[in-house]
Amino acid sequence: MRNIIIVDDSELFRESLVDILQSRFSDLQITELESDAEVFCTLELIQPDLIFMDVNFSSVNGLEITKHIKNLHPDQQIIILTSFNIPEYKTAAFNCGADHFLSKETAPEDIVSLVRDILYA
Repeated sequence: MRNIIIVDDSELFRESLVDILQSRFSDLQITELESDAEVFCTLELIQPDLIFMDVNFSSVNGLEITKHIKNLHPDQQIIILTSFNIPEYKTAAFNCGADHFLSKETAPEDIVSLVRDILYA
């Protein structure tokens, strides 16, 4: 069983991503988090194989969370998700330690392909 955490404040987006992933990968255990406040305690409990991280939250930036996670767990795979597919966000994401950067408009098959490469290669 592989563990994935999806951190995004949009319930609709989380549900859509869960549907995409569960329809392609039967061995995934997916935990959905809607706020940054839940991330660190969940990380200690789950130890995920992959994290999908949104950029924008009400209290803190997802890039700062990513940076903190990477400082504690440098091998943790993190995919940044954003509605703002602009070069500055991509650069900032990689500077904070993100392993991958995806627009929320990315085609489902491209998401599936990336997850397959990360978890099953």
